[in-house]
Amino acid sequence: IVEGSVNALTSDSGKGKSLLMLKMVEAISSGEKFLGEFETKQSKTLIIDLEMSENDIIQRTKSIVHHEIEGLDFYHCQTFNICDDKDFEWLKGVIVNNRYKLVVLDTYSMAHNKNENDNTETNVVNHKLLELVNGCGVTILFLHHHRKLQKGEMMSQASSRGATDIIGKTASHLLLDSREIIIAKGDKAMKGIRVVVEQMKRRQAI
Repeated sequence: IVEGSVNALTSDSGKGKSLLMLKMVEAISSGEKFLGEFETKQSKTLIIDLEMSENDIIQRTKSIVHHEIEGLDFYHCQTFNICDDKDFEWLKGVIVNNRYKLVVLDTYSMAHNKNENDNTETNVVNHKLLELVNGCGVTILFLHHHRKLQKGEMMSQASSRGATDIIGKTASHLLLDSREIIIAKGDKAMKGIRVVVEQMKRRQAI
């Protein structure tokens, strides 16, 4: 994730991007190494969840994060619209007053009311995100879905759903894929998930 920029984490629906994001911000909020390997910079984090109910957010978070974390907050609102002046000014105030350094939008499509297939309209959304970055000194990570791939088509930067400028304006694009696997353990076997994260784009040095 490039500090002080807009970043994207994309995948097909149900592949685990929200779960991976939770593990990422768990490390970032505490300043610990992500997966015990990747260095992080401790940053107070706000996750804006625009898809799930409050109870679902609590249950999912408890299943992934097993201890209290200072510097990690959630905001749940399924009617938030970053292109609405009142909502945008509210978010700016929250970021500044609480000194957040990382804001996560889950998901991009739910955070606005623009046509995501139109570059002109998505540029309005992008402008709002960049205004937060430049005006508040915050890093933004948004989660986004993939479109349905054609037969034989491989996932790539172009796999993201909607207008090309959604990803085109980001400094970093992480693409996630996962699949179920069988893990042998002695004479027993259990189901597991193999997760692959590929950096499709990085405009700035991290």
